[in-house]
Amino acid sequence: MGIEVSIERGDGVLVREVWGDPLNRFARLVHRAWELGIDQFPFLTSIDPYGDTRFNYLMAERFGHELVRISGHVNNEAELIANLTTACSEVAGGQVPGLHLVFLGD
Repeated sequence: MGIEVSIERGDGVLVREVWGDPLNRFARLVHRAWELGIDQFPFLTSIDPYGDTRFNYLMAERFGHELVRISGHVNNEAELIANLTTACSEVAGGQVPGLHLVFLGD
């Protein structure tokens, strides 16, 4: 099982699931970010593949920018990146205050 992604309220209540990762696609994307360099992708490389990571609205916005940048360095991940960038916009957009982008590792 890979890294599952969801959007939660600040109190931990699930708003929606963003990405289930049975094929480890997101985990491979995180690994690719490590290969390219922590300085280029500080948010992608801060996701713990074995633990839980939470991004608030400020972090989600920056993470969305990293996803756009890494898309030029990976193949066949357009669906994954599109789902994640949509989730980043939802969390960072402020329509519903207090949302978090949550990553659940193995």
